[in-house]
Amino acid sequence: VAELLWGVEFYRELLFHAEYGEMINSGPLSGTPGDQAIRKTCEWLEERGIGKYAVTYRLRDWLISRQRYWGAPIPMVHCDRCGVVPVPEEELPVLLPDVPFIGKKGLADVPEFVETACPRCGGPARRDTDTMDTFVDSAWYYLRYISPQDEEKAFDPNLVNRWLPVDLYVGGVEHAILHLLYSRFITKALHDMGYLAFDEPFARLFTQGMITYPAYWCEEHHWIPPGEVAEGNRCPHCGAGLDVQVLAMSKSKKNVVPPDELIEEYGADTERLYTLFMGPPERDIEWSAEGVRGAWRFLSRLWALITGQLPRIRDIEGPPNPAELDRAGEALWKKLHATIKKVTEEFEGRLGLNTAIAALMELTGAFSDYLEGEVVDPRLVREVVRNLILLISPFTPFMAEELWSRLGEGKSVLETPWPDYDERALAAGEVEIPVQINGKVRARLKLPNAVAVDKEALREAALADPVVQARLAGRQVKRVIAVPGKLVSIVVG
Repeated sequence: VAELLWGVEFYRELLFHAEYGEMINSGPLSGTPGDQAIRKTCEWLEERGIGKYAVTYRLRDWLISRQRYWGAPIPMVHCDRCGVVPVPEEELPVLLPDVPFIGKKGLADVPEFVETACPRCGGPARRDTDTMDTFVDSAWYYLRYISPQDEEKAFDPNLVNRWLPVDLYVGGVEHAILHLLYSRFITKALHDMGYLAFDEPFARLFTQGMITYPAYWCEEHHWIPPGEVAEGNRCPHCGAGLDVQVLAMSKSKKNVVPPDELIEEYGADTERLYTLFMGPPERDIEWSAEGVRGAWRFLSRLWALITGQLPRIRDIEGPPNPAELDRAGEALWKKLHATIKKVTEEFEGRLGLNTAIAALMELTGAFSDYLEGEVVDPRLVREVVRNLILLISPFTPFMAEELWSRLGEGKSVLETPWPDYDERALAAGEVEIPVQINGKVRARLKLPNAVAVDKEALREAALADPVVQARLAGRQVKRVIAVPGKLVSIVVG
């Protein structure tokens, strides 16, 4: 069902997003933004003595009690006379013993590490033989990264308070309930102790989805690589029928597509572009060989388009004058700056890199159409080429660097400032906005850009349109959803 809905623009624009919407059919909370409704619901329950607001952290002792060599030793000594005694600060850190690691024995089997003297009474004692999990290291590594060469202290508070907290953390959803929780714990503790000026380690967390691929299971021979599966989804060894599931790519399940093979056939840029274009980065998406070929075809087209224009624009200097452009040139100029804005916002906002790439594909198509016209402005062509290379460089750095060099630019494309969009291009002209009634497009409005990007103004314009009013005659409007610059959806009874 989700895949079917995803193919409908209405659902793609309205349902698959990470922002809070407004509550509906929720009594006194109807119309309340979702993020506010959570708190208001808790307050409502507290007022009636039904429940109360609480945060459950679910901290576990997973970071401690690892019976293995690898891990930070716990700096405690066990003395029969004094009990558990901490290792004095001047003797820290406690180092792991330099012994062969065979993966079977723990620290308890290394006498030279275990046997020591009690820091308090001087009598015989035993070091704690448990170690802390590597989660302990990953719970504060971002602090160490700021001053990794410092041999006197774990981190430099002045530098840490200047550069942190981390702007964006990208990781699987499992991270949020594992080491990231301990990162918050350690950060808050260090803040309370006066070492840090902030009490949250990460300003934003983005949990990416997984790339999936068919996995084949044989009861006798277990996981079978997709490339070895016999005709009819049968085991190549015993001929038995295989159980097929679409699962996250995993070496253990042998359903990984080797990147080396893709790079050899299509290049690293194609592999990278397709991976980022597969779909919303927060969703699990199935890998498609045809999708890789599609990305390769697009890059081949873009390469031919740009290299074909280099002779006529290499010596052109300065941007175009919008006032001197004909109608086709003005449309392309507006499209260029709308694309710069779109790609920039996706990088800085919701990380919709797939939609950023889609915008670049649209610009490439518009550019190709413009070049087939009777009048072509060389300055506009150079402006589009230059910005196309800059905008696609994060996705295809190798191709972008080569094109940038051929364009005659001096320094590396990666050292060139990111392009700015011209507000004049965005403010001028009209935008076509589809209006849906119960999921079907019933009208298309030509609106000034200023109206189309204003949620309330867009809503009012749609309801005031004569065609829409005729469609709504005698029907109860239950909900109006305006997506600035995209569409208006009206739900009626």
